[in-house]
Amino acid sequence: MPTLQESLLVAASVKRVYGFLADIERVRDWLPYVVDARRTSEVTSGPGAEIELEVSAAGRTSKGTTRCVAAVPSQQLVYETKLALGLTSTVTFDLAPEGRSQTRMDVTVEYGFTGLGRLLGGLLGDKAARRDIVAGLESLKAHIESEAAASRSRRRPTAEPAASQFPKR
Repeated sequence: MPTLQESLLVAASVKRVYGFLADIERVRDWLPYVVDARRTSEVTSGPGAEIELEVSAAGRTSKGTTRCVAAVPSQQLVYETKLALGLTSTVTFDLAPEGRSQTRMDVTVEYGFTGLGRLLGGLLGDKAARRDIVAGLESLKAHIESEAAASRSRRRPTAEPAASQFPKR
């Protein structure tokens, strides 16, 4: 199985990054080729959480499933995906704090093709797979950082006007 590894620094706490990734349905928010995703399990996050998804790849749409197979809170999440077009993958997100408010996210993607997917894999190759994975991770980073920035701005106290700024009566 080919393996791709990427590492990025995200300007958000480990807790926020983990929470975003653990919400399995949010994959449609950041993975560009996911057309639709809906939870099919009773479990909302962590091992056993599962979604049905529809993806658009190489000009075709394909349905499949993604499920969380392992989780260590605020440290690691592992997802397995199987698509009808013949792609299977295991994605591992390893998280570690970096400084006060950043997270190092190391991502390992193991993938393989079966049946018709072998032809598709041969046509697309590792270069296209890496491009799509990197685009997804950059989108993921942007979404998390945007939410973290919005949260920080909501928490900032607004300055109260000094007493001298009020008109005297």
